[in-house]
Amino acid sequence: MADNASSTESGSSLDLAAIRKGASITAFVLAIIMPAIGLVLSIATYIWAKRSGERGTLSLWGIVVGAVMLIAMVIVGFFIFTQLVSAAGDGALNLEALCVHRDRWGWLLDSLRYVCR
Repeated sequence: MADNASSTESGSSLDLAAIRKGASITAFVLAIIMPAIGLVLSIATYIWAKRSGERGTLSLWGIVVGAVMLIAMVIVGFFIFTQLVSAAGDGALNLEALCVHRDRWGWLLDSLRYVCR
């Protein structure tokens, strides 16, 4: 009876180690694809690994990659936003200026329901 219980416990710990490793890999991949979600999951798997006595190296790399990618996305997004605001301020989004090129851009203006006068 004791032998049967010990084999069940060792199988359970093996399954948890495999699940923990799979979760770490998933968190790392998500840190590259979707940094915010990957960062949160990497932190969770890192805490889980530390509580179980493991090093959690892959989870730590997921935290680093997720944080760097998230910061890079914010910087790039801010840059794109400022460029669009600057272009709008300079008149690049002025549809009335496109009326000069009605023959070339007519289909675009008609699809936007903008009428040139």
